[in-house]
Amino acid sequence: MKQRKGIGNNMQKYFYTYCELKNWLSVELEKKYDEEILDDIVDRGFIVSLNREQTQYFIEKDVYLCKKLLEQNYKISDEIISFFGFRMDVFFDITKITDGTFLKTLKGTEKKRVPAYIRNLLFLSENKIYEKTDEKTFNLPECTVVSDNLFVIHYLDDVKNREGMYTEFENNDFANTSTYMGIKKNIIDFVMESIIIHCNPESVFVDLMCGSGSVANTFSKLGTTYASDSQLFCTLLAKVQGKGISVNRALEALTQIYYDYLYNMEKLKDLFGESIITENNIFHMDLSNKNKILDLYTQFVNNTQLYSSTDNTSKQIQLLVDQRKQNHKSFPYCLFTTYFSNIYFGMEQSFQIDSIRYAIEQFEDKQLQDWMTGVLIITASVVASNYGGHFAQPKKICQENLESILDQRKKSVWLEFSRRLMAIAEESEKRKNSIHIIPGPWQDALAFLKARNIGNALVYVDAPYKRDDYSRYYHVLETLARYDYPDSEYKSRTRSISKGERFRSEFSTRNVGKVENQFVFLITEVLKNNYVCAWSYSNNGSADMIRVIEGVLEKKPCDIYIYAVEHRHMSQGKKRKERVRGKTVEYCIVFKAAV
Repeated sequence: MKQRKGIGNNMQKYFYTYCELKNWLSVELEKKYDEEILDDIVDRGFIVSLNREQTQYFIEKDVYLCKKLLEQNYKISDEIISFFGFRMDVFFDITKITDGTFLKTLKGTEKKRVPAYIRNLLFLSENKIYEKTDEKTFNLPECTVVSDNLFVIHYLDDVKNREGMYTEFENNDFANTSTYMGIKKNIIDFVMESIIIHCNPESVFVDLMCGSGSVANTFSKLGTTYASDSQLFCTLLAKVQGKGISVNRALEALTQIYYDYLYNMEKLKDLFGESIITENNIFHMDLSNKNKILDLYTQFVNNTQLYSSTDNTSKQIQLLVDQRKQNHKSFPYCLFTTYFSNIYFGMEQSFQIDSIRYAIEQFEDKQLQDWMTGVLIITASVVASNYGGHFAQPKKICQENLESILDQRKKSVWLEFSRRLMAIAEESEKRKNSIHIIPGPWQDALAFLKARNIGNALVYVDAPYKRDDYSRYYHVLETLARYDYPDSEYKSRTRSISKGERFRSEFSTRNVGKVENQFVFLITEVLKNNYVCAWSYSNNGSADMIRVIEGVLEKKPCDIYIYAVEHRHMSQGKKRKERVRGKTVEYCIVFKAAV
């Protein structure tokens, strides 16, 4: 990265503190330096800081951007009168973004961080010729912009047109059905606007750690999209959010699997039928006597015989599971019945999940199997009785939540599966592009792209922010995807991590230095393929983003664009009344090979 003279004393520095920024600007601008305007530029995120121990750090690109903003906003009252025809700054706070373009905010209102597309205007307009046209006002969700600059108007028209894409995602049935840690649904507009100017119409999009598939979902509306993840269930969730199945094919498939579904159900009832009768009797009792029902249901749950690799297992269950460990396709399918009944699902719900999974396996069409398994994963996530959508521990049955658990476990998995399959098929018909799946981990995904000479790619990286072991939270969904009769450890019935049954991300570790080095390695590997890399992270993540960026720059010179948005999130794994809503800053940092 080319270092310019005059900022700080160390020519190898990539970041500058607020104090260094202020001192340099005051010397460079002399009379044009206005600290009040500088603070407004910083506070509103026209330039973006990364913070370390209460100190703000700015990358060199933003230092020079700040200088330009200060110069063009120095004593602009006359320019405001010339543009608006009167003293607009009496009623509004006005900031000049570029030639013929002003952002206005009503005085007295809270000044929020400017959105990513305003940052893009600052980057894009630097080398554009000012071509004047009719003035236009843009009342955008996060700000109001007035411009007579033809380039700016065309760009903001595009921003306005993309609003519908984000709204469609928010209202999309399958995009909102599966709960997942770190999902970007609420800030998808921020992510996409941060990325979009760094792409072109021929760009290929790669969601390298796709999680729930929310970003791949939106990518697929723009062009060719690949999704990868180390966990199979994640890739299946991504797949069903693209083009690939019609309403007619979905209806045919439901008709085809119904009899195989019933066949497996009957065999399970032969083995465990008494439990279904007991469960149904409890479900239909009058809830006016909650203490009695709680005692009966607790006793029923405690007496349920399940497989455990860390506790005692009955001979009957052990024999069934041992046979299926040797042959996963042994009939009848009974994995969820013997592992998770009355833990995360009702007894009959577990029968239904196993039976739908058996019926899906009877298809010879692997693509159709994947689609239907993806829908079943969504369904299982929706009907499960758990904490906050995850499976790290079973939900304790008590008087306060008895009614909600019973209501949840009364739901028909078959009915939910059928409804969601048809809804997803209807959405799929509207899509232009499929979402292509690449098996993880990320090293394998990059090798896959390279081997097929896939170039001009934007690779989106959304690795875990903290040492949370994501596979522990979603082990049930991974087991449903693989259907491999793994070990079943402790009360949560998790897959064994020591036997390699459960994936452990290299980013989920207490060793912060190792996490930072891994990020540097990942990003530089992406850049070596001449891809653009977009990295999502937050200010409460384990890694120091400054050290990661410096590490990347030392290994691979590149241009860096930093975007930020305030985002409120709810922590996972706590009781509802104990959860703390925290305000974090989400970053999207774009790395592009230096030209």
